[in-house]
Amino acid sequence: MPKRVIDFDAMWAADKIAACAEWAQPEYAWCYGMADANGSFELTNLRVLFGRVAAVRKNLSIERFEQCIDEWHEKGLLFIWPQDGKRYGHWTGSDKPGRLPRESRRTPRYGPILAPPVPKEELKAYATHCASRCDTKPVALRHDRVDGLGLGLGLGVGKGECASHTSPSASGVCEQLFATWNAERDSFPEVLKLTKERRQKILARVRSDSEFPQKFLAAVRKATKTPFLCGAGGQGWKADFDWFIANDTNCVAVLEGKYDGARGGLSHAEQQTGANLVAAGIPVN
Repeated sequence: MPKRVIDFDAMWAADKIAACAEWAQPEYAWCYGMADANGSFELTNLRVLFGRVAAVRKNLSIERFEQCIDEWHEKGLLFIWPQDGKRYGHWTGSDKPGRLPRESRRTPRYGPILAPPVPKEELKAYATHCASRCDTKPVALRHDRVDGLGLGLGLGVGKGECASHTSPSASGVCEQLFATWNAERDSFPEVLKLTKERRQKILARVRSDSEFPQKFLAAVRKATKTPFLCGAGGQGWKADFDWFIANDTNCVAVLEGKYDGARGGLSHAEQQTGANLVAAGIPVN
C-alpha cells in the first residue's frame, strides 16, 4: 500500500473536524488509514473494520467507534454510499493534493483497493447537503446523543446539533436501510430496488420515530435468529423488507419478542392472531 501523506496542520485547523464532538476528533486521525489508496473503504461490517482499528486504539470501544462513524458522516467528513448490497465510505477531501498517492500508484498493483469508484454525483449532493444543513461551529461534548447502532445515518441528535439531523430526508436514510437489509438479511429475500413506495414508507417510519433506523437494524438481526420469521411456520411464510417497513409496530414486535415462541405448526394467520392476542394482554395457550 502506498504511504499516504497527511497534512496535520491543515487537519487540526479544519472546520469540519472542529465541528465534531470532542471524542470523535482525535479518532479521525487514527482511523484515516482505514481507507485504500483512493481514500475509500468498505463499511458493510463495522465489527470487522473495528478489528483493524482496535489493534492500535485499545481503549476504543465498538460502541464509540460506531458513534464516530455516525459523527463523521453527519459533519461532512465521511461520505457513505450503498452499492451491490454493501456499504462503502470515502473520506471527503482526501483527493486534495498531498493527501493521496499519485494517480499512477492508486492501483491494485500497489495495494488492495477496498471500494469501487465513488459515485461523483452522490458525493457532490452529500457535500452540498452537509454545507447547507448547519454551520461548522464547534459543538460541546455531548453525552445525550441518541445511543444508536452507528449506521452513519445522521439521525442522532444532541444539544448543539442542528435540528435538521432528525429530518426524514437526512442524507441517504432510504439507501442506508436498503444497504443494511441486504447486508444483514441472511436467508431473507434480497431487495433489488428502492421503489417510490418503499421510500415513502421508510420516510413515514422515520417521521414518527427518529430511532427507526436503529430499531430496524436490531430487529433484522434478531429476526434472522427467530425461526418463525425465517419460514418455520406452517405456511413457510418469511418476513421480508416490506414487512419490516410496513408500519410502526412490526420492528417493535420483533424486538419485544412477540415472535420468539411462535410455533412452527401454526399457519401464518394463526400465528398473527396469537400475536394480536398477546399484544392485547390475552393469554394464549
